[in-house]
Amino acid sequence: MHLTKSRADDFLLSIFALAQDMGGGGELIFRGYDPEIQRLFYELQQLHQDSLDVLVYSESGPRPYSRILEEGMINLIFGGVLKSDTVGEYKQLTKAGYDFFKKEILPDLSQDELTELRKVSMDFLKYGQFK
Repeated sequence: MHLTKSRADDFLLSIFALAQDMGGGGELIFRGYDPEIQRLFYELQQLHQDSLDVLVYSESGPRPYSRILEEGMINLIFGGVLKSDTVGEYKQLTKAGYDFFKKEILPDLSQDELTELRKVSMDFLKYGQFK
């Protein structure tokens, strides 16, 4: 998996699964309204520009927006990798999504890619909670 060439949903799943690993156990839950996710990943991109260049942002509107990020999140929800509460406020990584990351994505990551993703995941952890 090359980070700059990967599908956004695989890339996002990697961040969520690694964050769950580094969170000390439990299930990762995070606020997931689209404007919040857009803001969060835009801020993360400012910290990790080389790692998050897969998420292309447009700054022509009132707020930075990444269509790639939005589509990636939708794919993860429809694919059963993330589940959402009834109002869509919170997102949670599913066991199936976590298992998919471990079996299908993790083995294809180079050590450098894994290191980069872990750095992003550590910063993402500041926004998540565990139950």
